[in-house]
Amino acid sequence: MNVIPIKRNLNYSNPPRVHMGSKVVSRFVSILWFLVAFFWPVLRWLLAIDVTFQFFRMLIGFSRSGLYFDWSFFLHFLLYTCMICFVTSKR
Repeated sequence: MNVIPIKRNLNYSNPPRVHMGSKVVSRFVSILWFLVAFFWPVLRWLLAIDVTFQFFRMLIGFSRSGLYFDWSFFLHFLLYTCMICFVTSKR
């Protein structure tokens, strides 16, 4: 059996282009994370108070039909949970 050596040219004259869009999105997410992490001690308390308020609002308005306080509470809680995951994900 004959083995044919494959010549590899390791001197690339044209490196692969990095898309500018991914750099812009990455920089935007980094700046957004920095701002959220910087204000997180205050923002965490404000969001927790808001979620608590929405919970009690849902409990009070639960007996009335036609009011969608449960979805409002769910969306506020989802935002609060996503913010916690966003702040703690980056190191």
